[in-house]
Amino acid sequence: MVPFLPLPRPPSSTHVDRRLVGAALLAPLAYTAYLAPFGITGLGGDVLPTAVVALCLLYLLPLAALGAGVVVGVGRRLHVTLVVAGCSLLVLPAVVPSGLHSLSRVGVAVSMLVVGCGVLGVVEHALRTPQQVRERLGTAALATAGVVGAAHAALVLWVVSGEYAAVVDSLGLWLGWGAVGMLALGAVPTLLLLRHSLVTPGLVVVVLTANAVRTDLFAAPVDSLTPLYLVGWFLVLPAVVALGAVEYVVRRRLGVVPPRALVGDDGEG
Repeated sequence: MVPFLPLPRPPSSTHVDRRLVGAALLAPLAYTAYLAPFGITGLGGDVLPTAVVALCLLYLLPLAALGAGVVVGVGRRLHVTLVVAGCSLLVLPAVVPSGLHSLSRVGVAVSMLVVGCGVLGVVEHALRTPQQVRERLGTAALATAGVVGAAHAALVLWVVSGEYAAVVDSLGLWLGWGAVGMLALGAVPTLLLLRHSLVTPGLVVVVLTANAVRTDLFAAPVDSLTPLYLVGWFLVLPAVVALGAVEYVVRRRLGVVPPRALVGDDGEG
């Protein structure tokens, strides 16, 4: 080693944060420019307040999250997830129905893509670094979350198959999408409860699932939201995670029942 040559410094957290912010800001702008030649522009014919809310929550915010996720994926070498996300974004304008040819409406497809790629990224990371994941989350917590997620998925799919045979037939591949979502909606709140003692995510999922079961099995299922719940889980999952994050911050700041691990030895520092 030459003594007077400086050693390379690892990237600082500030540098990483700047890359995340830059990617989050650039992704919506770049994709909007990409969609323009396909005629996917503007807010369509929707009512202005509704279109603006849809544009922000279903289009701009997910694309910003995807941009930041790409930076994380590159750093962790999540090649499969990056390829799936990139290819899906490229072909999306060619497959969306003509009725969705506005930024606010195509946001539904973008949100589904972003959340789906997020789940895929988590799975790929877990498969690439199983030992690290087990050490961080704990084998008991992972096993419990897997069992709860599978049970939740089985319950919702059983309700749907029993009450909505026509819906199941029409769903086709969407049924697999729903199964993945129901698994995630059972597993993620369970992990948040066991590793950080967060109760609000699980409470929301319990209320939604209990309402689905009650409505579909013990009342008239005419006005049931279960099929929508099955397909639209990509909206519920980020919402419950965000709610858990708010609970985490509030409890830490106020010092009221601070978050801690219920399973495992490493508590909250």
